[in-house]
Amino acid sequence: MLVALALLACTKEVEETPIEDTGTPVPTCADGLLQTAWVTPDEVPVSERRAMAADATIPLANGESITLSEGWQGCESWVFVPHKLKNFSGAYLWEDGLEDLVEMSPANARYLFFVDGLYLDTAQPLFEAQQARVDAYLATLSEEDAAYWGERLLVVAGSTREGWDGWLPGTLGADPFDNGMIIDRSQKLRGVGGYADVEFFNSSIGWYDSRLRRVSHEVDYLNWEEKQRQEILVHEADSARVPFWGGEVLEQYEDITVTMPADLSAYDTLEIEVLMECPDRGELEQNNCGAWDYLAHMWVLGPDGETWMEMARFITTYHRESHWFVDATHAMPWLEAGQEYTFRYEWAPSWNVQPTGVTASLRFSDQGKGYRPVATTDMHTGGSFNSAYNDGREAIEVDISADAKRVEFISIVSGHGGATNNCAEFCDHRHDWDVDGSVTTQEFPAVGEAEGCSSRAGEGVVANQPGTWWYGRGGWCPGEKVHPFVIDATEAGADGKVSVGYSATYRGLNIPDDSGNIELRSWLVVYE
Repeated sequence: MLVALALLACTKEVEETPIEDTGTPVPTCADGLLQTAWVTPDEVPVSERRAMAADATIPLANGESITLSEGWQGCESWVFVPHKLKNFSGAYLWEDGLEDLVEMSPANARYLFFVDGLYLDTAQPLFEAQQARVDAYLATLSEEDAAYWGERLLVVAGSTREGWDGWLPGTLGADPFDNGMIIDRSQKLRGVGGYADVEFFNSSIGWYDSRLRRVSHEVDYLNWEEKQRQEILVHEADSARVPFWGGEVLEQYEDITVTMPADLSAYDTLEIEVLMECPDRGELEQNNCGAWDYLAHMWVLGPDGETWMEMARFITTYHRESHWFVDATHAMPWLEAGQEYTFRYEWAPSWNVQPTGVTASLRFSDQGKGYRPVATTDMHTGGSFNSAYNDGREAIEVDISADAKRVEFISIVSGHGGATNNCAEFCDHRHDWDVDGSVTTQEFPAVGEAEGCSSRAGEGVVANQPGTWWYGRGGWCPGEKVHPFVIDATEAGADGKVSVGYSATYRGLNIPDDSGNIELRSWLVVYE
C-alpha cells in the first residue's frame, strides 16, 4: 500500500538543517524545502485567489477543533473539499474512495471536508456520515498510518451557513472557491479545478466522470510551484529582476520596452517568470480564465528591428491559472548591459484574445557556474511535418573560440495539429541531432498516454484543468512550459568547430503527409 510508503517519506514534517556559513538552524520540510512560517495578515482576507489566509479555528466532527496557526507546519497544503460535488450518477464525491484519494496523495496533503450553504439540521447528517467513512477507512490501516492520516482526513462540524464562526466559512462559500479551496504552502488561498477522471469515460454524455481522488493533483502541482519559488529565492541576493507587467489584464499579446541591468556581465543565468491569472480573482476559474491551450511565446526584438527571437515557449491552460519558470540563458548574448530592448509576450490568436492578468519578469542571477554565455548561433528550425520535411537539410557548422569553457546545443520543440494520425500533436515525432557524428534522439514516448500529462502535475503541469489535459502530447502539455532540450557539446567543440546535423521521423519511420506542424527553434550556445 502506498500509504505506508508515503508515511515513511514524510513522517517527520519538519527537520532542522544548519546553514553552513552561520550554523543557524533553518526549519525544513521532509521534501527538503524550507518551512514557511505562519504570518498574521494585516486584515481578514478577501474572497480572492492568492489572498493571504488569516487565522481561524475550525470545529471538527470528531469533537475536536483545529486552529490554523497552531496546526500550521509550513510544509502542507490544506485542501477544503465541499460536500456538494457530485458525479454524473448524482452520488456525492465524498462517498467515493478515501482509499484511492490517499493512495494518489503526496504525504503533505491535509484534507478538510466541509458542508457548504446548508442549515445545521440538514448539514449534520452529511458531516456525521463523512466522519463515519473516515473512521471506517482509518480502521483498515496500520496503527502508524491511521495516526498519520487521522490528522490529515478531517471533517468539519457545521456548515458555511451555520455552526462555524469566523472569516473562513464565508470565503469557502464564495464564488472563486465553488469547487473547493486550498491554503497553499505559502499561506495563500488557491482555487480547485475539476475532478474529472480520465479512467471513467461516460459515453452517455461524452465526457469523463468525476472522482474525489483527482483533487490530489492539486497538492502535487503546488509542491512543484513552491519548489520553483524557493529555487528563485536561493539566488535572490545575487540577482537582478527586470519587471515587465504586474498583473494587468492584457489581451492576445503585449509589447514592452525595458532597460537591461548595467552589470549584466555579473550574471551567468537568465530565467523568465510568468504568472497567468484569470481576469477576475473573485470568480471561479472556469469561464473566467482562457478556455484553450494555445502556444505562448516570450520574444525579444532583434537588432534588425523586424525579427522576433524566441526566449521561451509555454502552452496556456484550459480555464486555469498558471505560473511558469523557465531557463532562457541561451538568450543572454542577445542582450547588452544598459541597453533598451522590446519584448513581446504572446499567448492567444486574434480571433480569441483570452484576456489574462499577466505578471512577468526577467531574472538574471549569478549561480556560480564559472562561465557565462557569450555567443548564441541560430541552428535548425521546423515547419510542416510531411514527407518532404527533411529535404534540403544540411549540417550547420559553428566556429568555437579557444576561450570557450562550455558549449551547448539547445532546442525547443513542440508538435501541433495534423489530420494524419493526430500527428504532430498526438504522435511520437522524433528528432535526431547529429553533433559531430554523435547522434542524440529527442523523442516523446508518453504521447497519447491517458495520463501522459496528468501524471506530471508534480513537474509543473497545471492540475485539474477542465479539458483533456491528461493526455500526453508531442513535446508539451496544456498549462506547462515547453522544456528546452540540451546536449553538452563541449567535447565536440574542443577542436574549434561544432557541426550539428538534423532530421526527424514519425515514430522512427517515414513521415506521412499532412502531419501537422513542428514548432522548432534551436541554437548553439558558447560559454566563457
